[in-house]
Amino acid sequence: MTTRELLAMMTRSVTPWSFAEMVAIGSKNGVASSIARGEIVRLLPDQYVAAMHAKSWAARARASLRWAGHGAALGGLSALYAWDAATDQPDHVTICMPWTARSRGPRWLRVKRFVHPQETMQFRGMRLVSPELAAITSHAELPPGSRAEAIYKPLRMGLVTPASLRQVLDGIGRIATRHELEHRIAHADAGSESYLEEEGSATVLVGPELRALLRQHVVVADGDAYRLDAFDPETLTDLEFDGFEHHGSRAAQRRDRIRDARLAALGIQTLRFTYEDVTQRPQWCRRLAIETIARRRSSGGLSVPGRPPGAGTED
Repeated sequence: MTTRELLAMMTRSVTPWSFAEMVAIGSKNGVASSIARGEIVRLLPDQYVAAMHAKSWAARARASLRWAGHGAALGGLSALYAWDAATDQPDHVTICMPWTARSRGPRWLRVKRFVHPQETMQFRGMRLVSPELAAITSHAELPPGSRAEAIYKPLRMGLVTPASLRQVLDGIGRIATRHELEHRIAHADAGSESYLEEEGSATVLVGPELRALLRQHVVVADGDAYRLDAFDPETLTDLEFDGFEHHGSRAAQRRDRIRDARLAALGIQTLRFTYEDVTQRPQWCRRLAIETIARRRSSGGLSVPGRPPGAGTED
C-alpha cells in the first residue's frame, strides 16, 4: 500500500496514528515527506492525524487518551461533551491522569491529576469518567450562568439521578461550588429539570398554596403522554416554566399549542410563564397562579369532562 493510500485512509478517520502504524502501511520516507509537507500533522508525541483533522476536538481527544496511556480518561467538560450532555463543545480537551504522571501537552490540553482511582467507562471508543463525576466537575468549571445545564441536561437524558449525583459528590473532598451544587441537586430531587424550573420552584412555587403541587406529573391526553411542570389535580391547573431554548422556536410553540389544546379537552388549564416572567417578576407569577387555582376551586361552573378512552394520569 502506498503513502497516498495511507493519506486517503487517514482523511476518513479521526482516530490518530502512531508513526509505526503509518510506516506499516506507507514507506518511512513517504510518511516523513507527508509530515514535512503538512499533509500529516503531529498533535502530540507519536500521535498523528491528516491535516484536515488537526483542529478537530474529536481527533484531539482521542490523541490525548492514546498519548496519556493506561489510567487516563476524559474528564470535566470534555467527558460531559463526550457523553452528549454538554450544551457546547469545549474549546479544550481535559484528561484525568494518575498523580504520578508528569506529562504536559499543548495549550489546548488540560491535564487534571488524581490521587485515588476514579470510576471510568468506555463510550464510543473513548475512556471517560462517569457521567456523575463529569457533571459535578463541569459544574465547578463553568461560569455561574452556564452551570445549571451541566446538572440538568444529564438528568433529563437519564444519564444520572439526584441520588447518584449526591453519592458521587459525597465521595469528593473539596470542590468549588459545592453549596450551590447541593442546592441544585435538592431542587432536582424535588422535580426541577432546568434552571428556569429551579428558579420557579424557589421563587414561585412557595407558600402553602403552591408548595404541594405535583412536580413533573405525567398526563395522557389524546393518546400521548405529557409531563407537567407543576400540577394541581384538584383544580386541574398546570403551571409551565418555558425557557426560550426549548419553547422559543416556531415548531416548539406549535407543539405547545397542540399540547395545551389536548390538555384543555381534559379540563386542564395551562398557565405558561416565560424566563423573563420567572426571573423578573416571580411575585406576579405566584399571584396569578394562586388566583387561578382559587377561582377554579371555588367556581361552580368549573366543568370537568368525562374520562375519554385512553386518557389518564400517571405519577
